[in-house]
Amino acid sequence: MALTLRTDEELEKALNELVEVEGISRQEIIRRAVLLHSLTNNHALVDGNERLAWLATVVFCDINGYEADLSDEQAFALVWDTASSSQSVENIAEGLHLRPHKADH
Repeated sequence: MALTLRTDEELEKALNELVEVEGISRQEIIRRAVLLHSLTNNHALVDGNERLAWLATVVFCDINGYEADLSDEQAFALVWDTASSSQSVENIAEGLHLRPHKADH
């Protein structure tokens, strides 16, 4: 399934929110939660915003040495709750269950 970009502005807005938080807070987990929240709720794509948000968050975590310790079901529930706006950034951060990569990664 192809992802169709609705507007460049919405995607850019979501990514800029991450940059804004970096200047305010050094908490690594909060930064990743903001990325998931922003990409999920800014609706930059016609369809697939939740998938993009989850994959971008996972990749961002991976690049920076972290992984989410979640089952597929837990990840789905976290993204679904984030998309329905029932999660604060703090709750999303807790729900990510981030941990450093395992030594064999």
